[in-house]
Amino acid sequence: MAYFILGISLFIGSNTYSQENDIELKKFGIGISHAFNYTEYWNTDYPMDLNKILFTLNVNDKFRIEPEISGGYNKNYEEFWVYVGSGFFFQKQNNKLNTLYGLRTGVSYDDYSGLTVHAAPAFGMEYFLSNQFSFGAEIQLKTGINTSDVEQINIAILAPISVRFYLK
Repeated sequence: MAYFILGISLFIGSNTYSQENDIELKKFGIGISHAFNYTEYWNTDYPMDLNKILFTLNVNDKFRIEPEISGGYNKNYEEFWVYVGSGFFFQKQNNKLNTLYGLRTGVSYDDYSGLTVHAAPAFGMEYFLSNQFSFGAEIQLKTGINTSDVEQINIAILAPISVRFYLK
């Protein structure tokens, strides 16, 4: 489903405003993100917050804050889980390409593992198809520490792709 939405969004965005050369960075945007997990694909104990809703806030042309939320149902343990976090990025824009580097942090909760604190240094790039539509990717080294069992530390390499629509 995420690939279908991504494909439709790219098609609409690329045909709508494809003639723009200079991009004016908008203040607020909303997007979706899907991550590919390269290290813990089969670990069902780790809350897999792979699909997220992103709320992008460009504080200025050099700094971005990006709150995010995710949730899901783990059918192996018959439980729901939720993730709430935020990304803090320095950014550098060069025409249609925006380079991002910073940190994503957050907390997740589920009935099986309890509360887990997450942190992930991240590096990414965002390509603007128009002033209001962008496609991006990043790489993260994500760590998760379970608060009820400090010995349970998870480390994962994630590669999320994202689509953002900027409102103003």
